[in-house]
Amino acid sequence: MLIRNTRLLVIFISLGLLISCWGCDGDGPTEPKNPPTITSFTADPANISPGDSTLLSYQVSGADSVKLFPDGIKLANAATGSLYVKPTQLTEYILVAYNKNGQASDSVTVIVASLVVLNGYYYKGEMGSDVLTPPIALQALEVGSVPSQDTWIFASVIEGDGTLAADSVQPGADDTAYIEYNFDGSLGHAVIRTWIKDIDTADLYLRAATIIPGDNFQGQYALYRDTYALIQEFYGNPAAVVNPEPGSGYLVLDYEPSDSIVFIVGEVGAINGQVSTMDTVYKILITGSQTAETAEGIAVGATYPELFAAYGEPQTSGVYPGYPQDTLLYYDSLGLLFWCNKADTVVNQIDLMAPDTPLSPLVDNPSRRGDLATSENKKYRLLLP
Repeated sequence: MLIRNTRLLVIFISLGLLISCWGCDGDGPTEPKNPPTITSFTADPANISPGDSTLLSYQVSGADSVKLFPDGIKLANAATGSLYVKPTQLTEYILVAYNKNGQASDSVTVIVASLVVLNGYYYKGEMGSDVLTPPIALQALEVGSVPSQDTWIFASVIEGDGTLAADSVQPGADDTAYIEYNFDGSLGHAVIRTWIKDIDTADLYLRAATIIPGDNFQGQYALYRDTYALIQEFYGNPAAVVNPEPGSGYLVLDYEPSDSIVFIVGEVGAINGQVSTMDTVYKILITGSQTAETAEGIAVGATYPELFAAYGEPQTSGVYPGYPQDTLLYYDSLGLLFWCNKADTVVNQIDLMAPDTPLSPLVDNPSRRGDLATSENKKYRLLLP
């Protein structure tokens, strides 16, 4: 009986040795020998303004430890986690995961930049053209005013019907990104919004030299209801400010002869005879042929036949008291008034106003006529309400 038990014990020991050695020759299961895997590593946002932070987040599998460079910080959780960082310049962050079988790495770049508009916010153009004066030139500056060529600058049309050449650009070799807009639609004005994602935004105002009658009429680079402050952005200061009718609430901004244009503004400062930056354009008088034309090709210098071909017979016509040498042709529904020389039927001034504005000449009063007509021999010939 004792001998039998001894034999059984030997058999069990032998089986145990066989089981423990199973796989020693490489034919049985082995422990995996794979390096870790980085599932994701992100920065949100990847573009920040100076002084802002971004959130770095990661997910890793099979790692014993994880470090973040460039500082070599060992992260507390080797599987998943996030932390805020506040770089002061463009920085590449590298995540490295380790185990006894190797390592894996991934990187994200955080850009610290601001949008700089080099040539101001106001631009002049021509209808049917993409040439702007000055050109739209932008830069993305990192901290320390260092230009970045890695930053995308985006653009979109928020007002206007022209064509934007591209909706995103990167600075070139001169560290500058250029935005192109073509006035190939029917509108002579546009607003372009430019931005660096999550960082900075700038709106740019574009005007083409044109004459567009209607409810929101445009003469040269100015629109109905533009403020005097905006007029100054496109034209600078006027050669003269005239108060033709004290107490009327309207003033004349004279930009002749350099720009061949006169604005009648009112509603705020004009009440006391002092122009205010918030006074708005009520009428526009165009006195030069080289400055702008309508979509039909009508400009100062056009003739009766050209006017009638473009617009038909005027609703109102007559002579303006004090200027018998001129015939007035008024297209009421358009708010277009043409001053035409009787001798040669040539247009010598175009007035734009809101459609169906009544004409109420004030020159029957000789003193008013003197105020309007004799200042440096200029003929303002304005029709106040």
